[in-house]
Amino acid sequence: MRDEPTVREALRRFIATAHLNSSAIWLQLREEAGWALLQLHLDSDGQPVIRQATELALGGLVSVLRQLLPATWHPQEVHFAHGPAQPAAQAARFFGCSVRFDAEVDAILLRSQDLDHRVPLADGGLTRYAGLAALASLARQEAVTVNRVKQRILLQMMDGPCSATDVAASLGVDRRTLHRRLAREDSSFLAVYDTVRLELAKRHLRAGWLSMAQVAQTLNIDSPSAFSRWFKRHTGETPSRWRDQHRAAPGTR
Repeated sequence: MRDEPTVREALRRFIATAHLNSSAIWLQLREEAGWALLQLHLDSDGQPVIRQATELALGGLVSVLRQLLPATWHPQEVHFAHGPAQPAAQAARFFGCSVRFDAEVDAILLRSQDLDHRVPLADGGLTRYAGLAALASLARQEAVTVNRVKQRILLQMMDGPCSATDVAASLGVDRRTLHRRLAREDSSFLAVYDTVRLELAKRHLRAGWLSMAQVAQTLNIDSPSAFSRWFKRHTGETPSRWRDQHRAAPGTR
């Protein structure tokens, strides 16, 4: 991750590409009042998540952060939505911090200032964790494919409104070339953009972390009512009804 100036930007890029390596993993980074919460959701299609999978995933994320941050770094807290299978003190020794079980979400709590740390020049664990090919491809001009356009849309959406012009520029082509190459795959920018937003909407609704207004804002949709109309147009159901039918069971988030 030598091209990423800070841990924050490296994590943001990692979050945007993680689902391309495993559709079952969904991450969200939230910052407020000097604190950062890196939340993990394992998409199990409504089936119970094995606790070992959650513990392995959060353990892996902490290991990644340890390779990017100074040797003395440790999380402030680690949260698990499931109950303890071992004494909390044993988990605390592994993570180097307080561990909370039966929490609202599976997450790592750290200080926002930790994310300001400059990334070491040598490629760290983040590259290996996410997959070398997926992350290395972000640093160079790439062929325009539907999957790569999806990837770029996710990155653009983290900073606000997303446009075909901006996505094309990030891929080293102009807007007309972007549309022409997507057409070769029987697709279009609007179709890919809506696919990405619909996938994000369903993941947010299933996880239940955000309000309807927050989901709408994440998708760059003006209001909850506009989001509801957009979602129903694509799925035939309102967001509230879809969430009630698909929301993750307690302990699986």
